[in-house]
Amino acid sequence: INHNVRPDSMLILHAAKDVVSEEGFQELLDNVRDRIDEIESLHRTRELTFKDVDQGDRINVTVDKGGGNILGGRIV
Repeated sequence: INHNVRPDSMLILHAAKDVVSEEGFQELLDNVRDRIDEIESLHRTRELTFKDVDQGDRINVTVDKGGGNILGGRIV
C-alpha cells in the first residue's frame, strides 16, 4: 500500500523513517490494521446489501435485538 504521504518537513520525514525502521514496526502496524478492520466491521453489520434480486423476488428479514421469542416474524 502506498499512500504517497508527504511530510511537512525533513525533521518529520526523518522521524517517520526512524519509527518505520524500528524492529517490530510491521507487526505492530498489522495489528493496528486488524483492529481497525474489526472495529469497522461492527458498523457494517447494520447494513444489508442484496444482490441479484429480481422483480417479484421476496426477501424476509428478522431482527431480534431484545432476545425475545420470535413467532411468525413477530417478537412476542
